[in-house]
Amino acid sequence: GARTYRIYRGDMHRHTDISIDGPGDGSLMDLHRYGLHAAAFDFIMVTDHNMGGDKEYPWWRTQKANDLYTVPLAFLSLYGYERSVPYPNGHRNILWTERGHRTLPVPQRAIRKQMAEDTGKLYAYLRRTDGICTLHTSATDQGTDWAEHDDALEPVVELAQGFHTSYEAPGAPRTVSDKTDQVHGPYKPDGYVSRALAKGYRLGFQSSSDHVSTHISYACILAEEFSRKGLVEALKKRHSYAATDNIVLDVRMGTNIMGDEVRTGKPALDVIVVGTGLLDRVEVLRDGEVMHTHQPAKESAEGRFHWTDPSPKKGEKASYYYVRVRQKDGQMAWASPIWVHGGQR
Repeated sequence: GARTYRIYRGDMHRHTDISIDGPGDGSLMDLHRYGLHAAAFDFIMVTDHNMGGDKEYPWWRTQKANDLYTVPLAFLSLYGYERSVPYPNGHRNILWTERGHRTLPVPQRAIRKQMAEDTGKLYAYLRRTDGICTLHTSATDQGTDWAEHDDALEPVVELAQGFHTSYEAPGAPRTVSDKTDQVHGPYKPDGYVSRALAKGYRLGFQSSSDHVSTHISYACILAEEFSRKGLVEALKKRHSYAATDNIVLDVRMGTNIMGDEVRTGKPALDVIVVGTGLLDRVEVLRDGEVMHTHQPAKESAEGRFHWTDPSPKKGEKASYYYVRVRQKDGQMAWASPIWVHGGQR
């Protein structure tokens, strides 16, 4: 569509020793040296819990580090923090393009009215300050039941996490269940990302690390401009994908890319995967169901194919299509969905 995109790789969920549970994560300097050198990311975001208890000094110190470690056109340290509110409101990472906005204090658990109104309060604050957020650990008691959602303010979700697992759908590979370790507290099936998609919410995918994990969480953003504003604008369009390794994933429907909405009577996908290991399979899912499986004719780390839906759904409700990559070594990637409305453009 006469646009040029690049894939910018990073991590939107990392802690430091400012967090009460972050001593193992190291200092602000350690975090940025990891992002700059060890991982060779394009961007990183410090997301300490409530920025040290909604205190002004840790927030000022973090934003100062965001500026000190940013290298224009090479590496971006994003302004953000984790707002940690228990289920069903959920832990969310807040992201701004500009410095100076204060953290929004969390509600008191014992006051039910505060808890019930908190998600709406957060959304109102993000509208006033021009911020966005991304939920994580959704199918745990740090997650949500998806009772509330605003596509514009919460355009992407942390589908997979290096510190724990995936929150994609019941029975999906690497997905949390009642049998997986309780890293983030009890399992909450209402929080699966598939449940949000089934409700009609528009959510793109990203993967980030949380605590201590390294080199197994890649939030990949397809952006036209490499700046804080450029990355956030891309996230607002859900132009992103999640990966557990440095996997290249290109999914298009005509001139549309992952995250877009399309009107067509003949949905067809063009998929390119460049893996870090031998591919096991590349799956196309429609409304959560595997519709097509591509397996390379011979052992390869790369896959290319075109697929046309032979029997697209009809009706007013849009169908969502996304691609899931599985390597033989267990590493994975998930493209943000493309939503398809039936009928010609």
